[in-house]
Amino acid sequence: MRPLRAATLILYLEPAEKSPLAETLSSFWSSARPLTPLNEAFIYPPHATVTGFWTTTVDLASPDPFHAAVVGAALVQVFGPIPATAPPPPDVGPAVVVDNGGGIILPVAPPAALPALALLLANRLAGVRPKAVNHISLAYGAYVGPGDIAALERLARELVDPCVAEERSAWGWDLVWYELEQRGEAGLGLAHQFREIRRWCVWPSSRVEMDHE
Repeated sequence: MRPLRAATLILYLEPAEKSPLAETLSSFWSSARPLTPLNEAFIYPPHATVTGFWTTTVDLASPDPFHAAVVGAALVQVFGPIPATAPPPPDVGPAVVVDNGGGIILPVAPPAALPALALLLANRLAGVRPKAVNHISLAYGAYVGPGDIAALERLARELVDPCVAEERSAWGWDLVWYELEQRGEAGLGLAHQFREIRRWCVWPSSRVEMDHE
């Protein structure tokens, strides 16, 4: 009998590790969490969603049980060899209050290749839901009130917006294929627990490269 089990998988666009944007968002998370510990954005890592959560059955005896090779092949088909032929990176705007004052996002303007990748994965993996890849959530949810949004907006203006105004080439972006190992609960202040299956550095961070010279 083959070793089968359920797995919940998702593809995120994330600022490159140790890049200025990643470190800025980490600082925002750390500073904002004491203000609104039940903020639903904080149960995730900072990200823009490429595909929605996808629950499927994986065959652990398969050479590619979690479909990372499928994602990688789709990535190369859409982008070409990574990172040499990647299109211009996503652009990010300053923080915006949305949902009638119920949330805060960083708008993301992705290159057309990112939504195209999401659609291709939806065609190759039955049940995958493509996303628009058009924002990074800073705050939302039933536990975040108007006073919380005002405080978080001030913090975003102080910490995040100055970074957004910097040179984009210093940021870098990764695509990360995750398994959700344990669901969090915003009402309890518990974050989702993810296992990284594969990370692709699509747009290298010039700042990280300089740090390693």
